[in-house]
Amino acid sequence: IDPITAAQIARTYGIKIYTVGVGTRGTAPYPVQTPLGIRYQNVPVEVDEETLSEIAEMTGGKYYRATDNQKLEAIYAEIDRLEKTKIDVQVYRRYAEMFYGWVGFALFLVLAEFGLSSTVLRKIP
Repeated sequence: IDPITAAQIARTYGIKIYTVGVGTRGTAPYPVQTPLGIRYQNVPVEVDEETLSEIAEMTGGKYYRATDNQKLEAIYAEIDRLEKTKIDVQVYRRYAEMFYGWVGFALFLVLAEFGLSSTVLRKIP
């Protein structure tokens, strides 16, 4: 699905999209497999900032650019501060009775005791 179409659907349902462009500006080292092993080669970083900005603007969100880990953490903290939603969680638990095996074993022992005491292990007065 096209990102703009997905943003229009999200806007229809009232969902805000916060877009984050991640990567340095210019070039960045990227691992490339060579016959001698893995080597890092500088490749240009291309982030489609126009589309990300358009998606965020269309849904009432905001576009952020993260160039390092500290900026990314700050962006997540800001989004977390902006979007607080109370969620009701329903927990379902399945209970299973575990005593049936023990009851069956105890019943077997009682019947065995009754059967053996009236036949083989009978008391003679």
